[in-house]
Amino acid sequence: MPSVFPHEVSPNIGNLKVGRGFLTIQRQGESTFTDCGNVTEFTFEVTPTRLEHYSTRQGVQTKDLVVVTRLAATLTLTMEEFTARNLAFAVLGDFTESPPGTYTVEAFTSPLLYCAISFTDTSVVGPQWSTNFPLVILSPSKAVEMIAKGSGDWAGFQFQGDVLKDPHTGQFFTMTNTDIQSP
Repeated sequence: MPSVFPHEVSPNIGNLKVGRGFLTIQRQGESTFTDCGNVTEFTFEVTPTRLEHYSTRQGVQTKDLVVVTRLAATLTLTMEEFTARNLAFAVLGDFTESPPGTYTVEAFTSPLLYCAISFTDTSVVGPQWSTNFPLVILSPSKAVEMIAKGSGDWAGFQFQGDVLKDPHTGQFFTMTNTDIQSP
């Protein structure tokens, strides 16, 4: 039987995960986060740049030091709900509503889309790690699919996010375990 606190030790099958959750985004200048709808892919990759040093004091060079010279992280996400807001993200634009219920999306009005992204982990299997990215530049990474490629495929939008260091908090992102109850 898995431990009550499976995230603390390995090995423990309670640490295995079937990932689920939802994304909310707050564009720069907005006061609240807005749900993006169904997101079928959400990944992030941490990419440190390493500088290796080799000693040349002997016939065969040997590695004697490694330092990190640069830190970076990127997000990858796929949205599939064709809301005016999501479509505006996909064309680096903005949207307006006029008259009520009629939306217009204008492309290329926001070529650098600064936002905060919050992932709320709702996984039923495995630990829940919710993640907050306070400052991201979100960019479309593939063509907008107005017609799905094959039968059974859903159309959608794919994005890449460059995670930046938040000048207010000094953080790139934080991960919080949200499913453990206090003893």
